[in-house]
Order: sequence, then C-alpha cells, then structure tokens
Amino acid sequence: KPSSIQEVDLSYNNIGDPLPDSIFDLVNLTSLDLSSNNLSGVIKSNMLSKLTSLEFLDVSSYSLLSLSTSGNDVNYSFPSLQL
Repeated sequence: KPSSIQEVDLSYNNIGDPLPDSIFDLVNLTSLDLSSNNLSGVIKSNMLSKLTSLEFLDVSSYSLLSLSTSGNDVNYSFPSLQL
C-alpha cells in the first residue's frame, strides 16, 4: 500500500530526469535517499510539502540539483529533517 511506505532508498540507481512526482505522494515517508543518480534541476518546496514526516533527505552527489522556494510558497516546516 503506497501510503504506508516510510523509507525509500533509490541511491545509485542511475535515475535521470525528471524525478517522478509520485514520490512526493508518499505522505508517510520518513526517509528519502536519492543520492548518486543523474538528476538535475530544482526540487521545489511545494513538492516536499506533503512529506511532513520526513526526517532524512539525501540528494548528495549532484552538482546540478537544488532545493528551492518560489515567491508563492508558504513557510513549510520540517522539524525533524536532517539534510
């Protein structure tokens, strides 16, 4: 059942752009590891906003990927998030 998934490790899987939006529908996700793939571009804060239980996010090993906010973003809170 996708809504019950808490940990996703997709590191070293040669994933390229675009990052599937469905990852951000996993509302109970506590750990997301996307490190060492072929992603680039921007992960916007509104994409992460559904992941309120997120404690761990790894997007390391990317020179062309960034986390960004837009002018219309609300202040999202991720009190347990470790980057």
